[in-house]
Amino acid sequence: MGDLRKDSISLLLPYYIDYVFAELFRDVGFEVLWSDNREDTEKIVKDNEPDLAIEWQHGNDDFPIRDLLRKHGRQAPVILAINWNRDPLPDDSTEIGYVGYLDVPFQLRKLISLCYKVLPASKKHKLMKMPIMKKGFLFRIK
Repeated sequence: MGDLRKDSISLLLPYYIDYVFAELFRDVGFEVLWSDNREDTEKIVKDNEPDLAIEWQHGNDDFPIRDLLRKHGRQAPVILAINWNRDPLPDDSTEIGYVGYLDVPFQLRKLISLCYKVLPASKKHKLMKMPIMKKGFLFRIK
């Protein structure tokens, strides 16, 4: 396994999004697992057990992050950020292997709420101690 910090929440991001997203999520307080190519992303997945993952919808029926996690037996909850077309997707995201959907562009508050819902109890308190929460940025967790 990789050397993930135990006091953080690790977030796997897809290789096909820009590095700016990795920086943004680091600034929020996540330990970001990201590379700009599929091969290195697969190595990251093989070497680590992320706490969460975001799949930025890559196409109508193309879900590479979910598929990489499954291939390597990782159990990370995966959130699907929909930026393509919702029409072929089922209303229940669990039918295709996701814990929830976020429409792009999404509000950070909605992402944090969804993360809180799907994280195990042992990680929820870490979410509430993230830097953005310490700066007085309050979320209404549902």
